[in-house]
Amino acid sequence: MVAGARAGLGITRAPSWYVADDLRAGRLQALLEAYQREPTPVQLLFPQTRMVSRKLRSFVDYVATQWPQIGEG
Repeated sequence: MVAGARAGLGITRAPSWYVADDLRAGRLQALLEAYQREPTPVQLLFPQTRMVSRKLRSFVDYVATQWPQIGEG
């Protein structure tokens, strides 16, 4: 749906983090900004004292790159 919006085929609803690059580059334009909700905090909790699976470690690393502000709290 985002690809369709980029191509000028209409509007879509998408998370701001997902389309942030498109908004900055001017490929997409935000609509109804006055009605946007406040961001929802994201927290990842997992035991660090035990062996962490590769899947979990990969997910945590991915989230940290997508939402660097997670590590701020």
